[in-house]
Amino acid sequence: MKNKTWLIILLIIAALGILAYFLRKKIIPTQERKIAKLEQQINFLKNEIVPIRYKILEKKGDSIYIAIKFMDLDGNLVNKTRMTLYGDVISFDFIVVKLGERYVAFPQKIFTNKIKPENGLTIYSLYDKDGYPMIYYSKNANKDFKEGIKILFQKVKNNDLKDLPTAFGNMVQNVKNSAWANIGDVFRIVVHTKGGIEIIKE
Repeated sequence: MKNKTWLIILLIIAALGILAYFLRKKIIPTQERKIAKLEQQINFLKNEIVPIRYKILEKKGDSIYIAIKFMDLDGNLVNKTRMTLYGDVISFDFIVVKLGERYVAFPQKIFTNKIKPENGLTIYSLYDKDGYPMIYYSKNANKDFKEGIKILFQKVKNNDLKDLPTAFGNMVQNVKNSAWANIGDVFRIVVHTKGGIEIIKE
C-alpha cells in the first residue's frame, strides 16, 4: 500500500513538472512578443520624464528626512511618502533597460553614504499598482505599450533579467558640493529616454 502511495505521489509530481514545462513554453514567447511590441511603441515616450520629485525636510544628527513623490508620464501624482534615512547623501538606484533607441528606467532602491546599496530601501511597491509601474502610466498610452511595460516591470522586480541583455543598473545621488542639498530644497530626478539619469535642483 505504501509503495502504491509513493507511486501516485511521483506521478503527480511528474505531471506537474510536465505542465509547468508546457506553460513556460507558452508564456515566455507571449511575453517576448509583448516586449517586442513595446519596443515598437517606445518612441511614445518624451525625451525627458520625471518619475520622482523629493524635498529635504530636515537634517538632524546623522539622519536626513525627506518627502518623496512619484509622478506618472502626464505629470500626475502617483504616490507620496516621507522617510527618514541614516546618512546625509541620498542615492537612488535604477534598473535601466534599452529598448530600440530609447531607455526605460525603474527606480529600485534608496540608500545613502551610510547605508550600503544592498541594505537600501526597495521602492518598487511605492509606484506599483496591480503589477503596473504607474510612473509609466499615461492616458495616451496604447494597449501594446501598457502590456509591454507591465511585463518588463515584472521581470525587473523579479530580477529576471537573463533574457534582457540590455538591462543594467544606474545610480544617481544628490551631491555636488557640501552645500548643495539644504533643508527646504526640492529636487527632481530626470530620466533622459535617449540615455542618462540626473538629479536637478528646482
